[in-house]
Amino acid sequence: MDLSRPGLEHLRASALQNAAVALIALVSITLALYHETVGSLLRMWMHGYTYEHGLVVVAISGFLFYGRWHEVDRIIQVRPSSSAAVLVLLVSFVWFLASLVHVLIVQQVSLMLLLGALVISVVGYRSAWLFAVPVALLVFTVPVWDPLVPYLQQLLANVVTVLLNLTGIPAYLQGTAISVPAGTFEVKPACSGISQLMVGTMVGVLFAHTKRLTRKTATWVVAAAAGVSILTNTLRIYTTVVIGQLSGMQSYFVTQHWAPGWVLFGLGMFSFFLLAGRLTGQDQAPSTASAHTPGAIVTENRTSLVQSALLTLSALVIGPALVYAYQSDGREIGQLAFNLPAQIGGWRAELPPSRGYRPVFHGPDLEHERLYHDAQGGQVYLYVAEYTYQEQGKKAVSNLNTVYGDETWEPVLTRTQRLGTSATVKEALIRSRAGAEKLVWQWYYVHGSVVSSGYMAKLQNAWGTLNGDPAIAAVVVATDLEGGYEGTAALLTRFVTDTRQTVERAIDQTRQH
Repeated sequence: MDLSRPGLEHLRASALQNAAVALIALVSITLALYHETVGSLLRMWMHGYTYEHGLVVVAISGFLFYGRWHEVDRIIQVRPSSSAAVLVLLVSFVWFLASLVHVLIVQQVSLMLLLGALVISVVGYRSAWLFAVPVALLVFTVPVWDPLVPYLQQLLANVVTVLLNLTGIPAYLQGTAISVPAGTFEVKPACSGISQLMVGTMVGVLFAHTKRLTRKTATWVVAAAAGVSILTNTLRIYTTVVIGQLSGMQSYFVTQHWAPGWVLFGLGMFSFFLLAGRLTGQDQAPSTASAHTPGAIVTENRTSLVQSALLTLSALVIGPALVYAYQSDGREIGQLAFNLPAQIGGWRAELPPSRGYRPVFHGPDLEHERLYHDAQGGQVYLYVAEYTYQEQGKKAVSNLNTVYGDETWEPVLTRTQRLGTSATVKEALIRSRAGAEKLVWQWYYVHGSVVSSGYMAKLQNAWGTLNGDPAIAAVVVATDLEGGYEGTAALLTRFVTDTRQTVERAIDQTRQH
């Protein structure tokens, strides 16, 4: 082997070229194998408002990765890691479980984790840290931020209400609705500022990365950028309410405040980073080159690279292969029948009113609803939505499904209630515009178990699918709130106790068709 300087440079270039080819090949194969998840991301980026920046972020990530690769080509050590295939295998299996029960966000996050694991597989754990920021930017393209929306809504509503009262405008807060003398403003999910928070945080990360700030300073800069994003959105909502109050709700900016909001956000971020640039000018981390010894040489090891790539490829295939093996075929479903007797114990069934209360569950294979009466004058509504198999847009556990029907009803209280000694239900107290109130209990019957949590229902459904039982049913019971909560809850408890076993047997018989 030629160990002269030209020979070492040749080995370095050859190893980097082989690593680049392997990485490009593995990424391409991953995108092909997980094409349905890729497609869901593309649809979200092109048609969803909150994450429409996704393609731009992917382009920035790729650009930074490419620049980083050439920047460190003289000090990076290509040490392919066969053990990274274990990470790929674990993530691929998680993706498989999420695919079984159609949890799209877990599939999307798993895909991003797979891409990071591929980098480790090709260049090794130590060198992969050099590309941490370009890869980590991909977190801004997936909806892991959505759970923050209700908290941002409530935070903004509270702060704006306080500011209005401090500045002489009487304001009253109910939920996320701010009432002032001129009218009512509701801080809806679209007003939460989640888009500005993501963009501001991402720009903070890019600023810290390009300025090569120390970890401590970078953390403060990113946190401050996120804070400025929330502050500018708070000022936008406050200003909108003030303008609405002063104009008697007649100003153009009361309804069309998106553009001014982004202008305010842009000015706030520009001012912040201008100040941050001055304050952090001398605070830089050592360069990558100085962090490695001059003698750090890239060595040619084509055998280990091929071995690592093949192991990683084998692990990549596991998830899609398992999905293919376990996927349900909806075309096999025949005519379904839900056979409940006309009378269960002391409860007699009849058809409910055509325009009465009704939950909304999208795409079930079978729906059944009845109104039950007993000799004591009790009246309980029963609804069952059976999903023999599920797919996107046809899921028992979904944010699109709701127990309080159309816009006639709104939730007053939601919580978990115990059903007997081992099971729980989701309880909702709902109120109509006319002032009528209902107490509603809802749960899932999946793989022989009763669960109230959507997360537990998904996990139980995944286990059931692995055991040849992919079906899941949503069960809802409701009654008018009369005579106080305690009496109404006792009525539902008595109905569920008397009918639950019969209803579950009917569901099981449906699944044996």
